[in-house]
Amino acid sequence: MTEHVFDVVVEYAKIFDQEGKPADIDRGDAQSNQKWLRELAKNPETKINVYFKTEEDLQKLMDSETFNNETTNPQTGAPGTRVKEGNSELGIGKYLQLKRKLSDLKEYKDRKTGEIKGFEAGGLLSVTMWDEEKGAFVPYDYDKMGAPANGSEAKVRFDDRYLRPMNLGFTSVIEFVEGDKGDGVDF
Repeated sequence: MTEHVFDVVVEYAKIFDQEGKPADIDRGDAQSNQKWLRELAKNPETKINVYFKTEEDLQKLMDSETFNNETTNPQTGAPGTRVKEGNSELGIGKYLQLKRKLSDLKEYKDRKTGEIKGFEAGGLLSVTMWDEEKGAFVPYDYDKMGAPANGSEAKVRFDDRYLRPMNLGFTSVIEFVEGDKGDGVDF
């Protein structure tokens, strides 16, 4: 597994534990007819579309030995790709959807002992904001900043095998405005 850090443009950020507010984590629907929505209600997840800002960054990901762009829809068997064509006004118009479950127990076999071990790979995504005065990233203050709208810019760190984000550091935030018909409406 390889970790990457890219400068990106953000879309549909569901990254904060702010139930009922914009940018709240994806909580699914316990009463849905669809199993995946009921499962999501049991174990919510952060979800975000990250648009590449340069073709070079996209190529770096595609060239990674552990990244597989090919996918298969588990319900229909239809082939697909992880890198999607999206909004041409965001970055270069190509994006990945990154997800991280609140609880995600991973198991592996210890090479030295042969034992099966586990670790928690889930949890809320670490979200920060660039502070010009301090010259450093500081914790994102949702109460002060509100939800970031589509088109906000950030640095994202994620693994390329599971597309699990670890950190998201905003460098430029467009504030989400409730009822706005432009960017940021569809959380």
